[in-house]
Amino acid sequence: MTANSLYRTVGAVSLPLSDTDETTSASLDPGRSILLGLLAAALNDELAARWTDAVVGTQLAGTNPVQSTSEHELDAQLLQTTEHALPLLAVYRHGTGTWENHTLDESRLHWGFAVDYVLGPLTVGDRRKLDGFLVAALKVMGETLRRGGHLAYAAQTGHPSQPKLVLGPGTDTANFTEITIEPGSIQQGAVGFSSEQAKYWALWFQVRTIELGIYTANDPADNNYDGVTFSMGTGTIVSDDPDELTGIIDPMLEDRTDQDWVYYYAVPPVTIPDMLAPPAVRVTFDGDPVSYDG
Repeated sequence: MTANSLYRTVGAVSLPLSDTDETTSASLDPGRSILLGLLAAALNDELAARWTDAVVGTQLAGTNPVQSTSEHELDAQLLQTTEHALPLLAVYRHGTGTWENHTLDESRLHWGFAVDYVLGPLTVGDRRKLDGFLVAALKVMGETLRRGGHLAYAAQTGHPSQPKLVLGPGTDTANFTEITIEPGSIQQGAVGFSSEQAKYWALWFQVRTIELGIYTANDPADNNYDGVTFSMGTGTIVSDDPDELTGIIDPMLEDRTDQDWVYYYAVPPVTIPDMLAPPAVRVTFDGDPVSYDG
């Protein structure tokens, strides 16, 4: 931990980073791990009723719908390692992203993940018998993303009474403000690294997410914009009291940085003299008003 930190939280990662004994970097992208665990739990729970009997006599006999997982992009070499038994679900960062300075206090990371669900190199007979599970898997994952949680995953993580919304904002969540399946990204078939001897049949698609960047509450320099209010209306400001808007018709637009949303107000009925009044704008920084009339 460093006193020189930016003291910002982006998604589920907060600066300064905490000291740990971890020997990998997985915890630096917790949204990826949470998304992977959630989808794997949902697939194993929802597909189990049909899976056990369907795989009898196939190359996947004795397996679960998701037998192993990976947080890295798949290739033939990785799939041949013993720790990546099939069927395999992979979730990893993919595609181009955008960094946006959204407001005075907030930034936004628009990026996402690739999701690969690989049944394995199947014979023609096994593929014909099992390829329906790829379509079913998409429907399970799509609805799980829509809900933002699943009871099976909630039970695994100690919240069995309700499907904890682990993808949305909150504590111990992926802290995405938005998550959607990228339109046109859904595909099914043999993955690119397949060969004539081993065709890996799979489903894959891309997920787009938005992660919010804000100041942390314990910033010792307090260099944030909490408490900033912007109001715009018509009229004349007649008071320096930051809480007193005498002379301004109820704001047409008001933005408070200590809240999560921008509130738009309907303009109340006004008289002709009101309509002819010059504009009045007030911006308050930590209680010190800066006003403009005319």
